[in-house]
Amino acid sequence: MQIDASDQRASLLVDLFDNTSDLIQLIDIEGRIELVNRAWCQTLGFSEEEAIGRNVFSLIAPDCQEHCQLLFRDLLCQGGRQRIECAFIARNGQRIDLDGQLDVATIDGRPMRVRSILRDVTARRTAERALQNLNDSLERRIEESTAALLASEARLKEAQALAHTGHWEIELATGSQHWSEEAYRICGLDPARVTPSFETFLEQVHPEDRELLLTAMDRIADLRKPLEMQYRLLLEGGEVRHLQARMMTHTDEQGRPQRVIGTSHDVTGMIESQRLLHESEQKFRSLFELSPLGIALISRDGHLIQANRAFQKLFGMEPGCKESLNLPAETVEAIDRINSSSLTGEPLSQSAQMELVRLDGSRFPAEILTQRLPRAEGTSDGEGLLWLIAEDISGRREAEQSLRQAANVFRYAQEGIMITEPDGRVVDVNEAFTRMTGYTPQEIVGCTPRLLSSGRHDSAFYAGMLQKLTAEGRWSGEVINRAKNGELQEMLETISAVQDENGNVTHYVALLTDIRQIKQQQYLLEKLAHFDQLTGLANRTLLSTRLQQAMDEVKGSDEVIAVCYLDLDGFKEVNDTFGHTAGDKLLKIVSTRMSRILRGSDMLARLGGDEFVAVLRDARDSTAIRPALDRLLAALKQPVCTEGQTMEITASIGVSLYPSLGGPMGADQVLRLADQAMYNAKRVGKNRYAFETEASHVGSDPAPDERIASLPI
Repeated sequence: MQIDASDQRASLLVDLFDNTSDLIQLIDIEGRIELVNRAWCQTLGFSEEEAIGRNVFSLIAPDCQEHCQLLFRDLLCQGGRQRIECAFIARNGQRIDLDGQLDVATIDGRPMRVRSILRDVTARRTAERALQNLNDSLERRIEESTAALLASEARLKEAQALAHTGHWEIELATGSQHWSEEAYRICGLDPARVTPSFETFLEQVHPEDRELLLTAMDRIADLRKPLEMQYRLLLEGGEVRHLQARMMTHTDEQGRPQRVIGTSHDVTGMIESQRLLHESEQKFRSLFELSPLGIALISRDGHLIQANRAFQKLFGMEPGCKESLNLPAETVEAIDRINSSSLTGEPLSQSAQMELVRLDGSRFPAEILTQRLPRAEGTSDGEGLLWLIAEDISGRREAEQSLRQAANVFRYAQEGIMITEPDGRVVDVNEAFTRMTGYTPQEIVGCTPRLLSSGRHDSAFYAGMLQKLTAEGRWSGEVINRAKNGELQEMLETISAVQDENGNVTHYVALLTDIRQIKQQQYLLEKLAHFDQLTGLANRTLLSTRLQQAMDEVKGSDEVIAVCYLDLDGFKEVNDTFGHTAGDKLLKIVSTRMSRILRGSDMLARLGGDEFVAVLRDARDSTAIRPALDRLLAALKQPVCTEGQTMEITASIGVSLYPSLGGPMGADQVLRLADQAMYNAKRVGKNRYAFETEASHVGSDPAPDERIASLPI
């Protein structure tokens, strides 16, 4: 049976969680432990059942409590990722020092739990081969340097016995000279064509060394003991030869100088070998000193013989510290445990991951490699010397943790995640993506995001998306996608370009968030903010906004807006007689009646209680709106019958006209004038309407004695 890839990945991640040597725990925002792994239980001595539900701070050592609680609160408030160093108290009372990393898991921006991965010392040998190769390279370099030195010494001894050494003689009385064939060869001259002379020889000497030879020849007749000197020849073609010369003066029986005998030994090969050896030693020294790995030669008791700068820095030594220093005892013991084989026999290399101790007592995870030398020279106790190569793998551990966290984020994220190649082909999606769209990884991998196209976006939309992605490496916006079942989904999508170290795009990562519920909540919030909950009419806030908009629209035109402030007469008696439930039903019924009378361009709002406002457009003047006001009064006067109860009310209406009021004013002022006119209508008898400058009316034909004075602004 074929195993689903997602199940396989889940199984692998669970296996990783159970078998990693890192201590992993999930903590809710109250500090209670939700989940721990096997390494956590084994290290602290608690079973999983004992751990889950326990407050994590009950396990933390007293001296770490305050620091950990502050760090925990900061992490929940600020999010992100935090390093932590603390100590836990195990079940057996043992204090266990831990260090690691905390981060916060969030849903919709709210912290849900804290994840922690604490110091993991599980062996990880993925770099073992590279370190072994480096060790082999260092061994070869040491062996080559030693062999070169021995070979150079052998060549020098052989040269002293069998070297090409030319000899020459000078008769002091006549000045005649004799050169051997080897002397000719060394000087690069042809015996058949060149007559030996000091002048001929001097022409072959390097210009910088000629003065040296002239000085020697001036005192050659007075030599009482052999003279040795070095000089160079500059041959045709630019070849330089180094010579080691030895000369002495022979005298007759009376002690008079007769002739000078000398030898010239070509030591060019030896000089070149010394130069190459020096360069090789310098290269090895540079490799030793500049290596990012800590390298040191130590004795088995931890005495430091030699160390490079990286090693000194790694163990917190003073700069320039080279010798006469002992490593911490714990570090020596740890090294000795992996190198505990017999000191006799062939050199032995060992490698391992372990925790080492610096000189200041601090600890760090390291990968080490030891190479035991075959002979123990330079030690008083006769024990062998060790080459020690150490690397701080804290960064590697952090990278591993980051990879695990990234895998968890990808798997457990609530947002849908889709990863594509630069050409748009999908390479992976997470479980949330499948839940949102209905497409499994097997169905969408290898396809392009066009599979989700709903047809609601034109080519210009996608061109703008691509342009911003190319220019800025990121695009974010709302899209409408089509799920596998055909359902349209409003989503917030963020696309980010992933680049390599050269700035080339290697992948695109898209995060998709279903915002349909958010949109619905926004709609409900907007409705709560702008509409009356009982009648569904606009409330005071929306009325003020739309009235001001209408007033702005009619500025400079002939149009007049009528603002009608309505107050129900007798509504208090209805509440007192029939109760508030009946009163609410009455309000909804009269709201419906008034809405049917008004036109589509008009607006009706409830201010609260039994107060309403109607805004009538295209009023022209007070005469034009009187029929509408009459219909409102008539409709409100009709009895309301519900659940066997008959309720009767009337209404008082105050009207203000804009912009016929004179002078600039805002929506609140226009409403206030209509409110004042309503009180005038109510004062003179109710069941009527009054303009801010006219008397109230019953019906459309007001009596002359019902005139009222215009209200002050």
